[in-house]
This record gives sequence, C-alpha cells and structure tokens, in this order.
Amino acid sequence: MHAFLAVVYVFLIGMLMRNGEKIFGNDSKLLGTMSFLLLFVISATVMGFLVLGKPILMYLENKKKEALWMFFGTLGWLVVFLILVVVGNIIF
Repeated sequence: MHAFLAVVYVFLIGMLMRNGEKIFGNDSKLLGTMSFLLLFVISATVMGFLVLGKPILMYLENKKKEALWMFFGTLGWLVVFLILVVVGNIIF
C-alpha cells in the first residue's frame, strides 16, 4: 500500500512538473527556483515518510524482522512499479 501511495504521489508531482509552465507561466526568477527546491524538499520528506515511516516505528517497537520485511517489500513493489512504467513507456 505504501508503494502504491508513493507511485500516486510521484504521478501527481510529475503531472505538476509537466504542466508547470502552463500553470505557473515561464518563470526563471528566484521564486521559480525556490518553488522547485521547496517542492523537492517536501517530496523527499513525503517519500521518506511513505517508505521509511512505518518500518522505523516497527523497528523501534522491537519488531525488527517485520520492519525489514516491510521496508524491502515496499522497495520491491517500487521496483515493480518502475519496471511497469518503463515497459509502458517503451510500448506506448
């Protein structure tokens, strides 16, 4: 589920970036650069939470084996989604 939410988030940010010029205009000023960097920091935080949040909590609750399984399971599903996206780009 966390990997799916991460993919949905990446899709939404990708759509925002793809249509950014239409939405925000062609802005090459300092505020445009700051907006991009803030989006990058927010995205890193959200993705860190989605991928690492629950496994860290489980690890701290001394459920180390389950935490590692969840982390690598989420990572594995992200790889599967990446492969599907790459194959989809090649086919379409």
